[in-house]
Amino acid sequence: CASRVAIAEATFAFVPQEDCQATVHRVKALMLLSNFASAAVGEALRDYAGLPLDALFDISAVGQALSLLFAALLPQADADQQAASEEDETDWTVGPGEASDIPPPRVSSFRSCVRMFGQTVVDLSSSLALRPVLWWTFWALCMNPVHGLVMTYWQGGVRQKGILSDHNGSLMGCMYLVAAVFTFVSGNCNSLRRLPALLVICSMSCAGLLLLRVVAASSELSIYMWLLLYQCLFEVTTAVATFQVGAEVTHWVGVGGGGDGDLVPAGSASPK
Repeated sequence: CASRVAIAEATFAFVPQEDCQATVHRVKALMLLSNFASAAVGEALRDYAGLPLDALFDISAVGQALSLLFAALLPQADADQQAASEEDETDWTVGPGEASDIPPPRVSSFRSCVRMFGQTVVDLSSSLALRPVLWWTFWALCMNPVHGLVMTYWQGGVRQKGILSDHNGSLMGCMYLVAAVFTFVSGNCNSLRRLPALLVICSMSCAGLLLLRVVAASSELSIYMWLLLYQCLFEVTTAVATFQVGAEVTHWVGVGGGGDGDLVPAGSASPK
């Protein structure tokens, strides 16, 4: 799961700034399409092939293991880059034009971990000083747990209303497919580049209203429709949040970080 989240964030390191929004939305749409394919295959295997749930779980576990194996087999840096990095590590200088064969003192792993943790805390506090990051962090802390609970227990809510027909797998596939389409289409919307406070407040309010409609709905079609709208809203807003947070942090690192990757609070530097 963490690797799926990191893919969109890595976009800012490899894509030109003017293309970041569209690329983030495309990456998110591709992930949703993969979820759609998974739901469609699972529904077909269960309904048409008659496979039990235990077999579907085994297939899912094998797929996860294969994805991990393929990731481990990805090509690493070439030998020339590795040799250059090793030469850089062994070329210690003690003065202008004076080389030394004495390596620098080694830092213990514990001190290295403490230093890394301290730098992480500093980076986190510095990023939260940026207003868009603060808004979207608040959104994520509120929306992600609720979305997880909804996606886990909505099927039980459908059965509790006396609806015994089972189209849940098909609905899941449709939700991911439609959300992928909306996420892809919204990638070129300029209005989604700004106004984080307004987007956070409106999206959370709309999500609450949609969930109230899900609870109040009594027919199968209405429940599925409101759930579909809720899923589309959540996924599109997630892509918007990823872009705005990444763009804001990348901008401030470039403005005040001095190229060393350290974050700078919003009040400590002015854009050039």
